[in-house]
Amino acid sequence: MAYSKIRQPKLSDVIEQQLEFLILEGTLRPGEKLPPERELAKQFDVSRPSLREAIQRLEAKGLLLRRQGGGTFVQSSLWQSFSDPLVELLSDHPESQFDLLETRHALEGIAAYYAALRSTDEDKDRIRELHHAIELAQESGDLDAESEAVLQYQIAVTEAAHNVVFASSAKVYGTDAGAKRAAELRVAVCAS
Repeated sequence: MAYSKIRQPKLSDVIEQQLEFLILEGTLRPGEKLPPERELAKQFDVSRPSLREAIQRLEAKGLLLRRQGGGTFVQSSLWQSFSDPLVELLSDHPESQFDLLETRHALEGIAAYYAALRSTDEDKDRIRELHHAIELAQESGDLDAESEAVLQYQIAVTEAAHNVVFASSAKVYGTDAGAKRAAELRVAVCAS
């Protein structure tokens, strides 16, 4: 019987996978600045060249953005580049947005459950801030601000579940006009 060689993964591959997971999971948020290279290498307990190689590959994938002398950031337009037939359907056929609203209602309950189990203190603070933003918008009667706050609140709860599938779904739909319209519909339905 012939045995195949077991290859150790390159350290830069492991770093790349871990950073990519943190981005897709939502722990590292779009636009967030990563710690300086020296500090990040220390946190991972790796060499700076291995970290640099991982960052270069994530930059090539479009997940990170390096600014000369300014640091490394999670790409802020990360989710806007994704195209989804469902999103196009919702944009082209407004009546199907009620279907989205029903689906989001079901998924948000599950996401809220996992958020209650897995959320960090930072997640909870963000959710509280957004809940307060909803209250302020309701008090002022600003429907646009309320629908935007509701949408951001839903995304924050979903991200707090620390589930990659939930988080990426929320981000994809959260950047689309159809999702904003669904949030507006939800506000209107709740108000009636």
